[in-house]
Amino acid sequence: MWRLVMIPLLATFGLSAAPGIDVQRGAQPEVRLPNVLKTSVKDPCEVASAADLKMVLAAGLEPYFPLKRSDDGEHVTISDPTITEVKCPGLRITMKAKIRYQRTRGLVQVSVSGDIRFTSPLELRIRHPFTIGSGTPIPAAEVHSANACLTSINVIELNLKNVPNWLDNGWIREKLLDPKLNSKCVDVTDLVKAYIRSGGVVRAS
Repeated sequence: MWRLVMIPLLATFGLSAAPGIDVQRGAQPEVRLPNVLKTSVKDPCEVASAADLKMVLAAGLEPYFPLKRSDDGEHVTISDPTITEVKCPGLRITMKAKIRYQRTRGLVQVSVSGDIRFTSPLELRIRHPFTIGSGTPIPAAEVHSANACLTSINVIELNLKNVPNWLDNGWIREKLLDPKLNSKCVDVTDLVKAYIRSGGVVRAS
């Protein structure tokens, strides 16, 4: 009886009941929660070997170069990066790159080239549904994204002669490397999903 009364009433408001489903007295509409994600932070070494990570990171970090900074006719450029070392566990990479200083104003103009080495740890940031609690394995299908991100850059060697005193390890880190590279990430989603599908376990944190 209730169904016979409700169907004309629904039609009055331009609504309809789903075929084959009774509209019950007091039934509540289905409420869908938004797909809320959270980030689990892991060591990239958990999902791949140092050799595999070196290959993926080299390709992923290269687009961030060259790094450039110019001020009042003085220019510093860092280019042609190469990952020389990858350490696991607690992923840390060492990179070597070319560095060039130019002064293009004034009576004396200068162009000097050399090389630089710097290091940084990286952390793996996996985005997945918040419903996957801490300590629970993350299914491959629930990995929405995974990125390996630089977190703390340190200049360990600078070979560049006949340049101003201000151009030192501290200036390069503060004015060039940190603003340009810190928190920059490489997409490793496919790597993480392949690891899980092959039987590996990555637990939410």
